[in-house]
Amino acid sequence: MREKISLVLSWWAFLHVASIAIAVADWQIGSRAIGNLIADMYLDPFSSFSEELIVLYLPLIIWAALYVLTGSPRFLPWRKPSHTAKEG
Repeated sequence: MREKISLVLSWWAFLHVASIAIAVADWQIGSRAIGNLIADMYLDPFSSFSEELIVLYLPLIIWAALYVLTGSPRFLPWRKPSHTAKEG
């Protein structure tokens, strides 16, 4: 169960960062088509937080919590965490 929850959280954090990166890149090149769509459809529900910048910190918080709880932050969710401790 713990592995499944960490997998879901790591995928959410990764996709959250990817969507923010795509929106920022789109705004920087000037087209603003994809960036505005991502902002309207995805980032607006998070505007109900008291601090809007917390949306940018959520992936970092998730990765830090995963590192503390599981020993691996799982930045890339499709990779299995490698455990350095050998059982023996």
